[in-house]
Amino acid sequence: MEQMALHKPHSPPLTPLSSHDPVLPRSVRSNTIISTSTASSTSSAPDVSSRGSLSRVSEMMLDNDTVEVVCAGDIGHSHGSTVFKKTKFEYCVLTTHQLLRFKSQGRAAQVFNEKMLVPGSGLRKPASSIKVSQDNVMVNLDSVFAVHEPIAVPFAIRIEHVHPVTKASIPLTITTDSSTRQNQWLQGLRKAVLPHVSREAILHDTEIQMGLDRLKRQNDVPEGLNDQMLVYKVKFNESVKHETKIAATDIVFREVCPTVLFVLGKSNFYILPVASHLADYKKVVDRDRFGLLAIQNMTAEARDDTLKFMIRQRTGEARQLRFATSFSEQIVHNIRQCIASLLPLHTEPPYSLNCPAYVLQRPITPQTSYLRLEDRGFDQLLEAYCAALNVDKRRYNLTVEKSPDALDLLRVTLGQVRQGEDLRGEEYNKYELLAFFRALHNNTMFRDIMVANVDLSEMERWIPSKTDSWAIEREIGGPNVLAYELYTLITGNKKLRHLDLGHCNIGRTSSASSALCSIGKAMLTEQVGINSIVLSGNRLTASDVQVLLQGICVNRKAIKALGLGQCGLRSSQLDAVLDTLASRSPEHLNILDISDNTHNIPSSKLDHLLRRATHLKVLKIRLIEVGLDPAILARTRLRILDISQRPLSSLQVTTLCQYIKSPAFTYMQELILEGCHLNGYHIQELFASVTESQHQGVHVSLASNPIAKELGLLPRFVYGLMHSQGPSSLSLAQTEWDDQAFREVLISLQSNAVIRDLDLSGIRLLGDISLETSKAMKVLFERNKTIETLNLAGGAASQSPPTDNRDSIGKLLLGSLDGLSANSTIQRLILRGNNLGNFGAEKIGAVLAANKSIKYIDLDENKFSIEGFKALLVSLENNTALIEMPRPQHDLTFQMVRLTTEIRSTYQSENELKFMVAHTTGEAARRAKETMEIQAQGRKAAEWSRQRIGGVVDDLMRITVRNRSIQDEIKSRAQSITLQLEGASLNDPSLSTSPMISVPTTVGNANFM
Repeated sequence: MEQMALHKPHSPPLTPLSSHDPVLPRSVRSNTIISTSTASSTSSAPDVSSRGSLSRVSEMMLDNDTVEVVCAGDIGHSHGSTVFKKTKFEYCVLTTHQLLRFKSQGRAAQVFNEKMLVPGSGLRKPASSIKVSQDNVMVNLDSVFAVHEPIAVPFAIRIEHVHPVTKASIPLTITTDSSTRQNQWLQGLRKAVLPHVSREAILHDTEIQMGLDRLKRQNDVPEGLNDQMLVYKVKFNESVKHETKIAATDIVFREVCPTVLFVLGKSNFYILPVASHLADYKKVVDRDRFGLLAIQNMTAEARDDTLKFMIRQRTGEARQLRFATSFSEQIVHNIRQCIASLLPLHTEPPYSLNCPAYVLQRPITPQTSYLRLEDRGFDQLLEAYCAALNVDKRRYNLTVEKSPDALDLLRVTLGQVRQGEDLRGEEYNKYELLAFFRALHNNTMFRDIMVANVDLSEMERWIPSKTDSWAIEREIGGPNVLAYELYTLITGNKKLRHLDLGHCNIGRTSSASSALCSIGKAMLTEQVGINSIVLSGNRLTASDVQVLLQGICVNRKAIKALGLGQCGLRSSQLDAVLDTLASRSPEHLNILDISDNTHNIPSSKLDHLLRRATHLKVLKIRLIEVGLDPAILARTRLRILDISQRPLSSLQVTTLCQYIKSPAFTYMQELILEGCHLNGYHIQELFASVTESQHQGVHVSLASNPIAKELGLLPRFVYGLMHSQGPSSLSLAQTEWDDQAFREVLISLQSNAVIRDLDLSGIRLLGDISLETSKAMKVLFERNKTIETLNLAGGAASQSPPTDNRDSIGKLLLGSLDGLSANSTIQRLILRGNNLGNFGAEKIGAVLAANKSIKYIDLDENKFSIEGFKALLVSLENNTALIEMPRPQHDLTFQMVRLTTEIRSTYQSENELKFMVAHTTGEAARRAKETMEIQAQGRKAAEWSRQRIGGVVDDLMRITVRNRSIQDEIKSRAQSITLQLEGASLNDPSLSTSPMISVPTTVGNANFM
């Protein structure tokens, strides 16, 4: 029999492991045997202090050229078994390098003396003097990657190792006769394997590359970790259902243990297949990617190499993933580092950890600095939570910017769901909202959080249960998930000041209190900094109001803004609100909105607050009939005043005009008088007062007023417009006109030299539109030289089809759009919702091809098809002025639905015609064939349009991006030339009087005149 020297490692381990500190000098690590159960690795300098003393390191210094017996005894094993597994009982010897087998103890004593076979003797023998046969070698320890205890076999130990060349995994099971001996062999094996653990000896290059390719494909490569620390070969232990042959109804669970690749990314970990275990992999792995932030618990067993993860799931209890690997502690440490990088501002990790103490004591250093990121890491944190909750991050319509009140902090705004060809759903689901709130909770750099107009009702209806691994069951925040998330968000971020939850559909349940009650509870802790709360458009119960007001009274910060519009508050509740605000530092109050609640509140309550709220800037009391004392208003510094939806008598209009003429009105920015039953005379009086105040730079909204109802008073209004009286920004939205009255308004606007922003959205024209009115609109476009923003949005979305003989402004636009070609002042044009169709798209395209001033245009909801979008695209190819156009998502979605319906109906009709052709003859069959060919051509055209319409819209968006970059470059060049001229003038004063040098306006192939 051929003899061989006892096997030694081919090379020093790539990543040496130790029980207390994985870092050892290179001269030490290849000769080290550790007596503890598990270890981990790193590449930094050794930390001797974590081991206790230098003497402990010296005890770990073992000669790699000598051999010590770790365990010895009679055990059963499966080594050498063929197809039919058969357990053999032999005398086995575990050395510091190999696991050997002998027929008897006497045969083993011939190789090792009797004293060496006693474990713990400490006797060693030169490796070169030990000669054993290849048949005696069961496992070389440098090929082992896991030692673990099988679930199904009692007193057994499973050793996972790899082939030295192919790196294919090979299992070896040994069996002892008691739990005591099993534990001795487990600890002995782990102790002996530990110094040899090396990914280089276990992984094939193709396996490493496969893991890295997956990370790159997912854009999930973590920083700070080398390639060797991202891919591990592990055993995945899973129990699967198995029907017995005795009876089909008898179900048992069978343990399946495929070898897999554990790949670690910055936000996820992956379970990838190994070629030799692909069949078992498909049986047990139903999902190969898990978010790191879904980890609820990590357990690294001290008994064997088992590593367990409890993973939160969207439905049901947490799922356990069970692995076996000698790298368990290193994996745990790397995961902790990745999670710490995602949560640099949160001290409490979102998981629990069961590991040996020395693993917990290893320092965790985030791999990236959040200070280098403009959003302080919020985007990657949200991405990580999206991965953990398995939601699509692309659906979020998010804006993160610097807070206007603190430039070192941030403001986040969550808008309506972003729509796209492959994105579905009108509202965010509860898991998408949970991911957003968890990301906010774990990033404390936000001062302003704006979630207005986002439906949160599904989160409020989400009642946490024991089987829901994501919903946290705590009573302190409230009875539902939304209540808890709001409470933790406010109490966890001391920097948070402004929270906007307006119109979020909260409080529509039958509960005595809503999720909004948690805001007051958070303020009652007296430890939060929030001082600006907007709850308008939600439903507040009596309990919610009571707790909120109690919180305002004791809150650490005085309230600066409070929005309670449309909250269903009664008179007594509004009285309590006004009393609370008046008693708690009213001088800090800047914004108050109590609109659209009860109709009546005592004037004395509001007057008392206005006297004390000396810094009040915004007051909104829509629908509330309360008298306003002009003397008190004259003492305010209001910027916005909204007294809409209440009839104003002539006396009240006169009182308002007195306030407009007072010096206090010079602070006003927006005066809202919508639905106040104002006629032409009232408006002319208001315009004259605004002109007299010499503060015409104010916005006045007169929407929904019956201006043209009393025709005898209309000339006063027209006179004011014609003589440039009134504000520079005017809204006549949602007003109703007959053809002649509206034509007079258009004619008066032609010579108006004051109005810069004009809102005519949603107006209704009674009767037919005359040619003279269309010409008046066209002349307005051509002659007016002051209007910069024009809103001509129709009511296509909300008023289609028109009723009661009303019509949108769309028909009028089709006959007058040509006048925009010569306009040189309009920069923002809103034509949304007018159903202009493809004919309108062609006209707009012709306008944009000639107009050089329009920088913004909104064209959605006009029923453009692919032909209309292509007409716009062709016209915009040479346009370099348009830099912003909202994506026409409504029209795009409408066309996609229409084309899909057309294609389906055509397929159904074709199938019916095919049946007719097959079962008829003669003229009927010929006509059916002709019809079928015509329908097939139409179907192919519809399929072609559906396939390409999204690309055409994308091309339109790219043109605006191109133009924006060109304009930015022009501005940059102009600034550079200006700085050069200023510097030259300082050196040579004579240059300051030289003629102005023109700035070049040619960039690339674009020429700007």
